Amino acid sequence: MSTYFVLYTINLYDRFADKEIIVESDCSGRELYEQILKAIENATEYLFTIKNIVCLGGAPGTQMHEKNPLRVTHSSRPDLEITLYVSGVYNDRMDVNVRSKDTGETHSMCFELPADPRRL
Repeated sequence: MSTYFVLYTINLYDRFADKEIIVESDCSGRELYEQILKAIENATEYLFTIKNIVCLGGAPGTQMHEKNPLRVTHSSRPDLEITLYVSGVYNDRMDVNVRSKDTGETHSMCFELPADPRRL
């Protein structure tokens, strides 16, 4: 089960307002998107537009494929190493790990990427 943070905008007739919702799901691709649509429809009676979907949980910390990840250390934060990789088993997710070089502490997250339309 993964946790998704969803940012969406509702049309309040005279203005727009950003809203947030958390969705728990085991789905991916079109099924995940439809589940998110239903959750927002249940939360509001206004027209809405989804702006962003971010996976907050379920990013594997130990399943890194050594030939895939891109490791980055920016000059403004040499104490952090950021690792980006596209999951080998879930092709519409990018996993991000941020590791402190000082403490060794790692924080993981994942982002949903636009699904390949050929897979829908």
